[in-house]
Amino acid sequence: TGTAFPPAAATFTPTVPGAPPPVTPPAADPNDVVQAYLIAYPDDTAGMLSCLGSSLRGALPAGGPGELLQVQGDVNGFVIQSGSQVPNPPQAEVLVALQAGIGVGGTRSLRTFHLIQENNKWVINSITS
Repeated sequence: TGTAFPPAAATFTPTVPGAPPPVTPPAADPNDVVQAYLIAYPDDTAGMLSCLGSSLRGALPAGGPGELLQVQGDVNGFVIQSGSQVPNPPQAEVLVALQAGIGVGGTRSLRTFHLIQENNKWVINSITS
């Protein structure tokens, strides 16, 4: 059975094109790893790669780690809606509402980030819609 962990504050998290990427590596919390990936998207390839598990890094699409998100344009904001984790084997799922694209409103979509632990840190194993 899984246990819920507190989701990040349910507030709109804007991203600013051209803003410097976070300088700290993703923390041990699954929410923080997902947030670091989304903040790095689409310009900070190294930042996105640091959030991915080794098997996912080895099977990247031709467009790179940003293609995993399957959205058109920049991510204008996101809300982490829920998260859960299972202790054995360590895995977590984080549901995120995204706003992406150009223009007023853009496109809203949901993505589920599936995380596992590698070397005692949470990493993204897959992203599904």
